[in-house]
Amino acid sequence: MEEEINKLIKQAEQLLEKKQYGDVIALLKDEILEKYKSSTLYRLRAMAHRIIHSVRGRGLTTDTKLKFKYINKAIRSDRKNPICYLERGNAWFNIRNFKKAIIDYTKALELKPDNSFAAGIHNNLGMVYYRLSDYDKAIEEHSISIDLRPKNPSAYSNRGSAFYLKGNYEKAIDDYTKAISIDKSKYNYLLADIDTLKEKLKTAKELEKANKTERDNKIQSFLNEIDNSIKSIQKIAQWDKETPVVHYTKLSVAEKIITYHKSKSEKIITNDDCKMRFYNVIYMNDPEEGNDILNYFKDKRIKECYESGRELKETNVYIGSFLPAKSHQDELLMWLTYGRDENKMEAAGCSLVLASSFFNKSTKNQYEYEFVIDSQTSGDHKITEQLMSVIYIDKIKRTFSNQGINKELKPVLNELEEQLGGLIKIRDGFRNKNNKKLSEGIDKAIFERLSEISHLFKSSDYSFENEVRVILYVPPDSVLIKSSNDNMSGYPRKLYVESSNEILPHLKKIYLGPKVQNPNHWSAYLDYEIRQRAKEKLEKENINVEYKVEISKSSCNFQ
Repeated sequence: MEEEINKLIKQAEQLLEKKQYGDVIALLKDEILEKYKSSTLYRLRAMAHRIIHSVRGRGLTTDTKLKFKYINKAIRSDRKNPICYLERGNAWFNIRNFKKAIIDYTKALELKPDNSFAAGIHNNLGMVYYRLSDYDKAIEEHSISIDLRPKNPSAYSNRGSAFYLKGNYEKAIDDYTKAISIDKSKYNYLLADIDTLKEKLKTAKELEKANKTERDNKIQSFLNEIDNSIKSIQKIAQWDKETPVVHYTKLSVAEKIITYHKSKSEKIITNDDCKMRFYNVIYMNDPEEGNDILNYFKDKRIKECYESGRELKETNVYIGSFLPAKSHQDELLMWLTYGRDENKMEAAGCSLVLASSFFNKSTKNQYEYEFVIDSQTSGDHKITEQLMSVIYIDKIKRTFSNQGINKELKPVLNELEEQLGGLIKIRDGFRNKNNKKLSEGIDKAIFERLSEISHLFKSSDYSFENEVRVILYVPPDSVLIKSSNDNMSGYPRKLYVESSNEILPHLKKIYLGPKVQNPNHWSAYLDYEIRQRAKEKLEKENINVEYKVEISKSSCNFQ
């Protein structure tokens, strides 16, 4: 029987590694579990339900109940198995019952105190306290984890995040840098966060210098609270669905991201154009973009400070816009609004359907002892491209159109408004004392922080779109920023940052707009270029890939 159990364990672990969670559930059906009554098999079944629940999002689901059903059976089968208590702690963590997560993590520590396991548990406990906004305790737990396992980049990254929200930007930068030095391939995405922290550190030092005569210790405290609220809003808006999205664009853009940039002699120079570009928000046409959240606040001084800060600093927000593919991949209204060509002709562009794997998630489930909350990417100078649902504001009712977030979001926004109001009160006091440097420093700090979420909100007039966005705050001196080489007579080059991943491996379908001229010619050409990329991959890297991209003309009737 032991041999049969070990075989099932190996099969289930392999399926988990491949993210085939439904297959794990099918393999470990109830009659199998009841036959063997193995604590490990119960735990693996519970793990599959936990991960499915975390992918599907918030709320009580069937998987929520099942993950506890099976992990409780696992514990009853072996009450001295520390990994089962760890798994139940992870399950509590998933549904934000942090007090019970602490109890189970602590029990796991009591049962298996060896260094490697304990380091992972202390890292988990640090994340629990981080979520409880007890950053001192989070730092303490992550520090214990680091002492027990000094080369664990996750603990440094997590402790850096706690230092960040404590307002200790220098220590946050040090920890992020250490995480990168330990595992450059997975943690180089933190370079963008380091750039942002350096800019905040610069502003903080300017405020500290200007504040020497005033000695007001409340400024940094308010800034820390504001940072915390902004992180909470971003967390609420996360779009974690494992479903495709669509991006409407020009055909010339599709050509660039599929083909390599070539010289006149047709020699390949670079494959940079195979990545998506996220452009600075200053190029957006809608003048109201970024103002909806400012208009939502009852305290009109917030908008005044934001606009004052904008005059003192550059706009450092970069955006990528997408829509759920199921409802919007070939839609007449979207062709009219977004699917234009280079000459702004409606419905003469294309739409690109992308798998969710194109985007880097800000949460990552791992099937080891630790339950890591940070994202991981590879390569130099990467960015974290988390998709977030645009939040639609009903200006009259002052509610949000998105289902299920009103209760969660309103209290956080109310707290943010109070925190901003407290900081503005201090600023107004400095204005009355003619302390211009300190007053302007607070305006800049408010602008920096609200810029991280201002383009997350739009009027409910657009709620039918259900838009999802990548919103990146990238300081002006960041190595990530590039300028376009498009020849646009009379216009300066546009600033953009590139996606971490190439598009082609994640591209599922291309729709040619209803008014595209010679669609058969375009289809044949794009298909040829896609096959060329696969051929070059084989020749250069000895990797045999088959890019499965369907190319078809829109079925919409355009008149």
